[in-house]
Amino acid sequence: MRASLIWHAFKDRMALSRTQIPKPENHQDFERQCAILWSEKLKDPNLQRLGRSGQNQHGLDIIGIRDDDPRKRVGIQCKLKSGNGKLTEKEVLREFQAALAIKPPLTEFHIVTTADRDTEIQLFADRLAVEQMDAGRKIRFIIWGWQAITDELGRYPDALLAFDDSYGVFGQQTVAAVNKGIDLQQEGEKKVLAALAEMHSSIKMQAPADTTVELALAIEKYLDAEIDGYRDANKGGQRRIALTQFTALLERVQRESVSGRILFRIKANIGSCHLLLGNEAEGIKWLLEAYDHAPLEPKAIANKAYAHLLMEDWETVLAMGRENLKSETADEMLSSHVIQAARFSGFSDDPLTLVPPKDREVACVLLAVALFQRSKPGEDWKTLSRTLAERFPEERLARQLAAEADLDDVIGDNDYINHVSLTEGDLEKLKRSSLTLAELWQEVKAEDKKLDEAEIAICGNLMLSYRVLGDHASAMIIVREMLAIPDLDDDSVLRAAAAAMEAGDHPAVEEILPRLPASSSRNLLFLQMAVLKGDWDTLAKLDPDDEEAYPPTERILCRTAIRLGQLWRLRDEESIPQLAKVIQDVEKHPRASIITAQYCANKRQPALAEKAWVNARSNIDDRSHIASRMMVAMYAYRHRYWSDTASLLIEHIAVDRDSEELRALAGSLVQERPIKQRATAFFAGLPAEVRSSAHYRYLEGLMEFNRGNLPSAELIFSADMDASPRLELLLMMIMILRRQNRGTEIPPLLARFDIETLDGTPIEKMRIAEELRRAGHERAAIGMAYPVLRANLNDEAVNLSYAILVFSMEHFGDTIGTNGVDVGTWVQLSGSHGKDFDFVIEEGADDPSGGYLSPTHKLAAEAIGKAVGDTISIPQQIGDHITWTIKEVKHRYLHAFHDILANFQTKFPSSKGLFAFAMKEDDLSPVLDMVRRLAERSEKAIDLYVKARIPFQLVAAVFHENPINIAGGIVEADEDISTCLGIDPEREAAYALIRNSNRRGVVLDAHAAWTAATLDVLDIIEASLGPIYLPQSSLDNLITFRGFGDIKKSPSMTLFHRGGETFRREHTQEYVEAREQYISQQIEKIEKTCIVAPVAAPNDITPFESMILEECGERVFDPIYLCTDGRVLLSEDLRYRQFAKEMRVEGLWLQAILMEARGRGAISAQRYADAVVNLAILRHDPVAIDAPLIRSVIDHDPSGDLRTLDALARYIGSRGADYVSHTAVVQEFINATANDRSLDRLVRQRSISILLRKLIRHTGDDWPLPIAMLEEQLGFDDRTYLIGWLKGHFLNPAIVYALRRRVSAFVVQQTLAASRHGAATSSQQALLDTRGAPAPALQSPRSPRSSGRPDLPPSKRRSKRRR
Repeated sequence: MRASLIWHAFKDRMALSRTQIPKPENHQDFERQCAILWSEKLKDPNLQRLGRSGQNQHGLDIIGIRDDDPRKRVGIQCKLKSGNGKLTEKEVLREFQAALAIKPPLTEFHIVTTADRDTEIQLFADRLAVEQMDAGRKIRFIIWGWQAITDELGRYPDALLAFDDSYGVFGQQTVAAVNKGIDLQQEGEKKVLAALAEMHSSIKMQAPADTTVELALAIEKYLDAEIDGYRDANKGGQRRIALTQFTALLERVQRESVSGRILFRIKANIGSCHLLLGNEAEGIKWLLEAYDHAPLEPKAIANKAYAHLLMEDWETVLAMGRENLKSETADEMLSSHVIQAARFSGFSDDPLTLVPPKDREVACVLLAVALFQRSKPGEDWKTLSRTLAERFPEERLARQLAAEADLDDVIGDNDYINHVSLTEGDLEKLKRSSLTLAELWQEVKAEDKKLDEAEIAICGNLMLSYRVLGDHASAMIIVREMLAIPDLDDDSVLRAAAAAMEAGDHPAVEEILPRLPASSSRNLLFLQMAVLKGDWDTLAKLDPDDEEAYPPTERILCRTAIRLGQLWRLRDEESIPQLAKVIQDVEKHPRASIITAQYCANKRQPALAEKAWVNARSNIDDRSHIASRMMVAMYAYRHRYWSDTASLLIEHIAVDRDSEELRALAGSLVQERPIKQRATAFFAGLPAEVRSSAHYRYLEGLMEFNRGNLPSAELIFSADMDASPRLELLLMMIMILRRQNRGTEIPPLLARFDIETLDGTPIEKMRIAEELRRAGHERAAIGMAYPVLRANLNDEAVNLSYAILVFSMEHFGDTIGTNGVDVGTWVQLSGSHGKDFDFVIEEGADDPSGGYLSPTHKLAAEAIGKAVGDTISIPQQIGDHITWTIKEVKHRYLHAFHDILANFQTKFPSSKGLFAFAMKEDDLSPVLDMVRRLAERSEKAIDLYVKARIPFQLVAAVFHENPINIAGGIVEADEDISTCLGIDPEREAAYALIRNSNRRGVVLDAHAAWTAATLDVLDIIEASLGPIYLPQSSLDNLITFRGFGDIKKSPSMTLFHRGGETFRREHTQEYVEAREQYISQQIEKIEKTCIVAPVAAPNDITPFESMILEECGERVFDPIYLCTDGRVLLSEDLRYRQFAKEMRVEGLWLQAILMEARGRGAISAQRYADAVVNLAILRHDPVAIDAPLIRSVIDHDPSGDLRTLDALARYIGSRGADYVSHTAVVQEFINATANDRSLDRLVRQRSISILLRKLIRHTGDDWPLPIAMLEEQLGFDDRTYLIGWLKGHFLNPAIVYALRRRVSAFVVQQTLAASRHGAATSSQQALLDTRGAPAPALQSPRSPRSSGRPDLPPSKRRSKRRR
């Protein structure tokens, strides 16, 4: 009860002492004190102080968040006013405007001042906040005078202590920070209790005892009862009261005749009081005097031994023990003291042999044995301590030893404990230990006595257990209580400083530093605080070569910091070479490299900072100290090295509670591109209480959204939106619906919420306005967007969004109609004095300099109702009246739009979002020049595919284009899309892959899915390869290819540049609607057939993959990464499949699947022919062609003029073709149809003509070679037609005959030569050319393209030929 009463009295004192709080004398103290107050008010332990005096702080001294919600950002500006100084409206306005520019935006802004409370200045602040509310931004603005501050302090005791340290020992509270700067090396270097401290503490735990002999006389009985009452007060913690009472009793009984036993009891209790109050010498004296009064009393004997034990007179105690072993006259307390003396005397045998058998199972004796065992090697003391805690739960020492045994099991001799390395058993022991130590510490604090070493050890070990558990907030509570202990030893103060540094409580560290004696550890803390504060000038004064000044393990780090401090004031040309030398000197030291990297970043030397960072990162491996790892990881996080942060932290930090490091890990995994498998595993592995918190739920939703797991993301954001709606979540829901092709659900979603009341950033509000436009609510959209623009005129993104919104509105003209000057219009006046003035009339405060007037303003009121050309006259107090003529009037929405168009490039010169060019009369050259430049950009993209041979999927990503559009652009540029090499081994491998896939599934990229849908062959793919998978990002590409309904349905046109000319393409409403409908049908077909799946990249990706992802975007390899569990890739981009092959993923192309299906009879000849013709039309090169395919195309040609055959035949005789196989296909068709009466003769001849023309179009002067091979295999009638065709195309048949004769002669000569020399010759020797010189035969080019028969797999074709 006493502890509770003291606490309430203390709080009452604080409440009554408000008016006595002195004002701070300097700004730094005031800022520090305010940080403590606001940390408690906002419930934000990580509240931050910004900048230093003289630096640009953007209107803020302190920034934090309210109720752990990062959207509720709060800024505080501290204003120290001396004397009767006051805040001015000008000063308040300046600070408020600076606060408005903070990004992300503040929701609250407070000015805290030592000036007296001023009602007028607060009303001014209220008006400013209302103006922002009217402009679309919600921000609270409060000014706190000194009286308001002191009133508030009564609610926060710790903050009161900061403002007035006369109320406690602590002047500062927690200010959050991000870097840990000190290892716990002192914890491992020293045992939990030093041997000497353990000696004193364990001895003092045994209070001197008294006797309880029955007294015959009534007076003795009365005195015994009185002594017992005083003794109980002593044991109850009322030491000083008991001491006063015993002293008074002794004076009284000395005047009377009392027994020696009574004197012994009184003096023994006086000695006990002195010992418990920390007066050791006095306590020993009284114990020995007490013994003299009753030398035969068992407890007196024990007390005498206790006194000698305190004097470290081990031999006397052991001698008393030997005597008692024979006589057994003393009680068990002597036996306890004897065992403790044996421990310190070096006795090594069983200590129980020193005491009588009757005492060997007594609690105090067994506790002494546990302490004895603890001083020896081994773990026996831990087992015994835990047993004693169970047997004697009322014994504080037993519980303390058991708790310390658990703590020692976990910590051992480690100099730094990483929480993540702890097992579940370790964590259980730590929690058990901290719970017990906390209970013991509460008991100790309730006692009125000077704490001894054992009790201080309880406090220190409790602090240590909290630190190892990562519970820094609880550790800091104990630190403050420890620092309040009078005469605290230096080692405990140092440990408290280490705990504060680790917790990031830098003000507490600064408070503790003056209490530390000179030592290397103190110097280290001082230096680290200087680094954290950026106080390089102080560091520059230190000696970098004083190695004895710092701990050996930290000397490199300290020397580096001092060297950097000495460079701070140098000019760049002087400091850069020396910085490079520092980087080189510490390249193997991670923490020193990180300090150097941060220093270089602050000095705006990014190249040097990057070099130092690379050095630090490269030196972290599995053997690295955890402190180094954490320091490098947090630097990586602050500088957005997401993958490095994740790799450094994952599996190296605790995940069972929220922490700065855990948030850094979660954030980096979500920001890492692409999302990797480790991200999904991380969130799945979080404990439920952490995972379900708002912060981690939001991050998990982002992770699922980014990797395409939209159903899971929808569940998270939908639930959060219902619980706490805000624009950020609403936009996530809208994007999820759009990515799932569920755009029709967006308008009802928008209607569910009162959008204007939802919190959000300016750009979030602009995006919601765009969604309102898409939903058909154009007036609501522009009504929401305008106030946001008005409040953020210098925000590039807001300006651009407004312009795009207006451009996209179909009925903007209906919205901006005006009938003269009115509220909501922009007016330009021309004055009779030769000056113009323009302004917008709208509700709110007047701002003439900004161009805004309220309807009540004199000029605006006179202008309302007037029209262009009308005049108004404004009387002047001095001089003539000014007559204003209304020169122009337009709606404020239109004026804002025009203002953006006119000034965007001037205000934002580096922006690429909006550009303008000037035109003179009917001169369209600026427009045409812009079209030409855009066309050149498209040509560069196509060149990357055609010439650089980069997959068009990657090209699309580089140019931020849709891959389907890029493929179409390649065809429009009269280039082919390379789908395969076109050789037999390639096709055989494809057939084998299909057969061996066991229908485990196939993954399509966006272009392959689009092509398969338009060819209507998705069912064939599924039948051949099993389930069809489509990455969510590929579906995104298909949806963006269609568009989101943003294209105006009214007639429009586009300009494009090709071949040096500019062309116009008109888009009618019917065309736009038909295109959208057709694409939607294909998407619907794809969604019905395919499994849309999320993608997580492997955790370990190659440097090559990383480079591609960095250059081309995070999603380019999604189809490849989705090819797991035996799935194959289907892509019409040969080069993309080659990339996949390098990544150990097998791939196919469409025609290979169709050919294999045709060979199995799984697809009809006609359906196969239709698909292949469409591939040919789409310029998928090469297309495998055979005679039956040609015949089928002819029979079913829808055009009637063989245009489909012409499209198919472009792959006969293509560049680099294998002319032997191509000629064979033409010959096979001609011979197969020679006697076919069902084929019209003229159609057949026209078909042969098309095939012949395509066959020789790229041969040049070598055209006779394929013709000669073909002519030799034809019948008479077809040979005759061929000769006629040659003549009709101005080709001389005689050249063909001469070539044949030369070939025959050459073959004969070679045969004779071979027979004479007995040497075998090849049947494919070089042919003689048409000029008589020997020429080589047709050979396969480097990348041969075959047009072999596609109807059967090669193995079946060979067996057919054998038959």
